[in-house]
Amino acid sequence: MIQVKSCENFLLPVILSSVFLTPFVVLYISSSLFFPYITGKGLLFRFLVEISFCSWIVLAVFNKDYRPRKSFILWSVVVTFGVMTLSTIFSEDVGNSFWSNFERMEGLVTYLHLMAYFIVLVSVFKSEKLWHRFFNAQILTSILVAFYGLLQLAGVYKIMQGGGRLDATLGNAGYLGGFMLMSFFITAYMLSIKWQERSWRYIYISIMILQSFILFETATRGSILALIGGSILALLVFVIFLGKNYHNIRKISLILLGLIFLGLIIFYGARDTAFVKNQPVLSRFADISLNDGTAKSRFLIWDMSWQAVKEKPILGWGPENFPLVFDKYYDPQMYNQEPWFDRSHNVFFDWFVAGGFLGILAYLSMFVSAVWYLFRENIKRLKISSNDSAFNCWQQGTLLAFLGSYFFHNLFIFDNIISYGIFFALLAFIHVKATEDSKAGLVFSKSFDLKNKNIITITTAVAILFFFTSFYFSVAKPALAASALVGAISSASGGDINNSLLEFKKVFSYNTLGQRQSEEQLLSVASGVISATSVPENIKSEFRNLVLKEVVPELEANPRLVRERLILVDYLLKSGNLDSAIAEMEEIRLLSPKKQMIVSNLGYMYLFKDDKQKAEIITKESFDLNPKNAEAGKVYALVLIASGKESQALEVLKSLSLTLAVDDERFLNYYFSNKRYNLVSDILRQRVMLQPNNIDLWTNLALSHYAAGNNIEAFKVLDEAVVINPSFKDKVLEVRQAIQSGSIKVN
Repeated sequence: MIQVKSCENFLLPVILSSVFLTPFVVLYISSSLFFPYITGKGLLFRFLVEISFCSWIVLAVFNKDYRPRKSFILWSVVVTFGVMTLSTIFSEDVGNSFWSNFERMEGLVTYLHLMAYFIVLVSVFKSEKLWHRFFNAQILTSILVAFYGLLQLAGVYKIMQGGGRLDATLGNAGYLGGFMLMSFFITAYMLSIKWQERSWRYIYISIMILQSFILFETATRGSILALIGGSILALLVFVIFLGKNYHNIRKISLILLGLIFLGLIIFYGARDTAFVKNQPVLSRFADISLNDGTAKSRFLIWDMSWQAVKEKPILGWGPENFPLVFDKYYDPQMYNQEPWFDRSHNVFFDWFVAGGFLGILAYLSMFVSAVWYLFRENIKRLKISSNDSAFNCWQQGTLLAFLGSYFFHNLFIFDNIISYGIFFALLAFIHVKATEDSKAGLVFSKSFDLKNKNIITITTAVAILFFFTSFYFSVAKPALAASALVGAISSASGGDINNSLLEFKKVFSYNTLGQRQSEEQLLSVASGVISATSVPENIKSEFRNLVLKEVVPELEANPRLVRERLILVDYLLKSGNLDSAIAEMEEIRLLSPKKQMIVSNLGYMYLFKDDKQKAEIITKESFDLNPKNAEAGKVYALVLIASGKESQALEVLKSLSLTLAVDDERFLNYYFSNKRYNLVSDILRQRVMLQPNNIDLWTNLALSHYAAGNNIEAFKVLDEAVVINPSFKDKVLEVRQAIQSGSIKVN
């Protein structure tokens, strides 16, 4: 027993230290890793969870006090991740569903870590004092992140996303908004606990003001609306569930509700005023409309998600496979949005697509079970206020506000490892509070013979082996791969092609998460290498061989990777292999038949092959998918011009408010190579109007007239350039003399 006690005295501090460090993961930025704001946080979270979970395994065997009690919350969490395990097994892309990628750091491997984290919390954190300390640690991290955001406002640190929306240590304004939203209601919960202590009351209120300010400065509309909605929810709980002894509080809550609604009405009435329009955050809210671009794109993506659910309704497509859905069900109305989405921008649709009906029902069950435990005694006794409840009304209000605001926030923004961690910690807290005074039994109550040293030895050995195995595969190898990938990219950017090649070989030798991103980066770098005249042929050959070894087999095994295959097409074109590029593009087109970018580029490639008839058929098909798409229209028009159908091309361009003189490099090159110098001049004239201080543009404009045999017009352009900018005088004189002597060749 002495040995067991000594073991407990060692393991418990290890577990507590690891768990108390998890809130501080949000502060970690790993500049040496690919996606520095995401990858490092995910790996550090896994490491801390693995330490605490493996320590807990040993502790739970020795002492039943450190085993979880049964609850609907516990079962809902286990079932949720059980469903996602099945979804991964039957996934469209098992490897990607399990490992995810550097940009998201999710997948089943992260879900399993979250479940382990939850189990440790519900098994070890069984005192309210411990939970309060943990929540204070979470609040402290929000203060530190908030100060980082303030330094961004002051210009000390750069806002990574640009545009003035704070992103702090999360690198994403939406992520920061969600983090501050969750931290706000955790602080509100602690305020309800410490309300009677004046100093703590003012401290927590001050912190909530700071959190609200940072949240406002993220300009994340979903998070700010969730804050308002969560506050309304908490006040409604106070109004409905507080007993008669709290008449004044209920009255104040009603007044605050009235003020919130009055403020919303006033804002709606003032939405078109100069004050609102000139304030960046308020103007974003004033622009909210079902007809704006963001709203339209969300509805389109959600419809695409629903189409995917109908195809695979039971277990879905598997985690991290939304890109397959996006490609297959792409709606041409998305043409003016970013071309690649790996999330539906709605957490519920993400779970729906990934896990089907079983996945979304399991996910929702976690919310339902948590709310049930919050109000279980009120419902059972049909009382407004129940003294027997594990939660008093203040706790019910703030915790329900947390769940409700997080739920609403997830309608528009996707999760990340930080928000997941906070959510499962709160679920664990509700579980512990709901089961501490109940007759809920242990999940596993069997006692072991602690006098048997073999049990102690075997348990400890298994836990240690499990830790090192998990750490090696889920933390160490991904970290090495992410670091090597950064080295490969930075070496290529710096011109050290040899080292870039070595680093790429390292990346693939680890054979871990992020393989797809690594393959894409290899293709991008290889495309530049093989088309560069300064790179030795033996290095080019090694890059070609690496592509053949790592990329081609992967695409043969997973042919539905549209984005990666498009990068391969660019690589093939840079290699001078037009026929192979066209063959690849034809297959890609079958995977995403409504994506105009793909169809138009295929038609343009046929134009390069001088198959004008096929080019015309394909580019017309692309344009007809959505005639509002200017890019598709321009490609179709250029093909028509090349086919000698200029009048038809003009009709297409007119429908897009364009003329034959389209300011586009493809048109410029075509007109120049076909000696249509009048149109070349028209395009260059547009450019000098936009960049009047660019002497090269003025020179090219003059030379276009010279090429057309109109020296007089060329000299007029040069004179005009000097008037615009007298410093051009020497260059203009040089060009004028060259034109007069006829020494310039432009054909």
